[in-house]
Amino acid sequence: GSYNWDVALSFNRQSVDIEHGNIVSSRLDNEVANNGLDLFQPIPKDVVRRMSFVGTKNTESRNTLVDATLTGPLPVTLPGGDVQFAVHTDLNFEKYFDRVDRISARGDAFDGGSSGGGDRRYYALGAEFVLPVLEDLEIDLAGRYDYYDDDSDVGGAFSPQAKLLYRPVESAYIRASAG
Repeated sequence: GSYNWDVALSFNRQSVDIEHGNIVSSRLDNEVANNGLDLFQPIPKDVVRRMSFVGTKNTESRNTLVDATLTGPLPVTLPGGDVQFAVHTDLNFEKYFDRVDRISARGDAFDGGSSGGGDRRYYALGAEFVLPVLEDLEIDLAGRYDYYDDDSDVGGAFSPQAKLLYRPVESAYIRASAG
């Protein structure tokens, strides 16, 4: 009929594995405190080998998004024409983790590192109505509610918006909006 709909589903996955040279901090401290290592001089290769390790980091994130919109006319006619509407929803599911090697995880790596992970769900629902009050005057009312379901304190919020379009002559118009 005279309605339009659009539905999208997307899935993204990113995985990263990193290996990098690192120094065990406690071994470096020991070399300086107990073996007289001077950090302002070239460090002997055998000392570097004793302090070094290959640090690793494994990170993965996944994101699944469902997005749907329906638009069209309502069975209401005003002097300026048919009332139009749009409804939209977003559903977003995210997961991630970040894992470092055991030395970095216990805080003994020279350049640090930490592990973490979690998930978040995001939901949104919005609606918009275009009211052609007169041939030259249109009012647009919209609202959207967004909700974040995760360990943060963000929670949800409603965002309203109102717009006015006035066209006193064909070649010029005046717009105002608040939201």
